[in-house]
Amino acid sequence: MENKDVFINLKDDSADRKKILKEVNSNLDGYSYKIIEYENRIKEYELMEIKYKNLDRETKEKENIYNSKIEIIKEENESLKEEIVDLKKQVISRESKMSFIKSILQILVKEYGLSKVAEITDTKESKITDCIEE
Repeated sequence: MENKDVFINLKDDSADRKKILKEVNSNLDGYSYKIIEYENRIKEYELMEIKYKNLDRETKEKENIYNSKIEIIKEENESLKEEIVDLKKQVISRESKMSFIKSILQILVKEYGLSKVAEITDTKESKITDCIEE
């Protein structure tokens, strides 16, 4: 009977081992699934990191381009402001000269008469009158 008991004990031990192995395999399958899931998440995060770095680089490049364009526009703006100041000076100078010429013309017309000034300058009297009145 002892052999039978040993055989039964071996059988029971074997069944217990099979049960434990089955449980371990079941747990391994679950853990394997989770490992695969985590690896996939890691890949997704790595792709997101690459996309972020690319977007960050592109943003910095565009920022640099816009900053350089802003500098160019500021320089052009300053140049245009200087040109406006120069043009205003020219306008003031020409207005001053025109005022001086107009005064001389008024004096000539007063001194010699409109018809004489028109004859000497070979200009129509109406033009001289328009010039004085402006």
